[in-house]
Amino acid sequence: MRHLILLLTFSLAGCAYRGMVRTPFDVSPEVVAIPTDAEALDRGRYLVETVSRCGDCHNSDLAGEAYIDAFPMGTFAGPNITPGAGSVVAGYSDAEWVRAIRHGLAPDGRVLLQMPSDAFAALTVDDLGAMIAWLKQVPAVDRVPPETDPGFVGRMLVRKGDLAVPALTIDHSAPIPRAVGEDPVAHGAYLGTLGGCLGCHGEDLAGKDLGPGQPRATNLTPHADGLDGWSEADFVRAMRNGVRPDDSQLDPLMPWAVTAGLTDADLAALWAWLQSVPPEAAPEK
Repeated sequence: MRHLILLLTFSLAGCAYRGMVRTPFDVSPEVVAIPTDAEALDRGRYLVETVSRCGDCHNSDLAGEAYIDAFPMGTFAGPNITPGAGSVVAGYSDAEWVRAIRHGLAPDGRVLLQMPSDAFAALTVDDLGAMIAWLKQVPAVDRVPPETDPGFVGRMLVRKGDLAVPALTIDHSAPIPRAVGEDPVAHGAYLGTLGGCLGCHGEDLAGKDLGPGQPRATNLTPHADGLDGWSEADFVRAMRNGVRPDDSQLDPLMPWAVTAGLTDADLAALWAWLQSVPPEAAPEK
């Protein structure tokens, strides 16, 4: 009887998961202009490689990799988004690039698991165009990464909402933002959103658990648990060298080797934003 109950539970979880992620969305993406000038392409490269860190899931060469591959979680892999053999974006129209990045959807409307479109929906029209322009001309790499295939635990987490599937929750009718403005706090919030700070450190930035076997994301608010007592120079040092004010090392999960490439102006904006949020105590473990 126990085995029958487990089998039924697995079966129901699988059915619920398939119903959630395989039902296509009917979305007509907003058209954006795709630039070709060198300045825009350089901006696109910076957004892809340093701000949004697409390589975290798609590998540094963007040809894909499995970033989770463990039973019973299953396999989660970023696909090949170069023009090489094994690419999933070969032949993408500009609208299909927008659909994938902003809406987290494949050309046929199916959900792209773990595509952080809740963050990328914040991209301004110029930055979205620049990002697509860069992605369309990155070097081709021939690779066929494994298919994403969640195991029982992965499917249960998707079903419960503990494993984010942004395409299921974002507002697909929202217009593309036109601009961010010059205010450093607003600019920092924009960068922090694109960079996934909220995804790891929580909507209030007070830190959260990242899952079994993972470190706890720290408190980034100006609270005694967090960045109270830090200076801007301390913050820049942490983002560029992975070292806290007490000389202890940040956990390797914090991608400081990539954030080291952020410009001085962008790091200053991020600091202004983090100093502007309400101080919050880190949640209890």
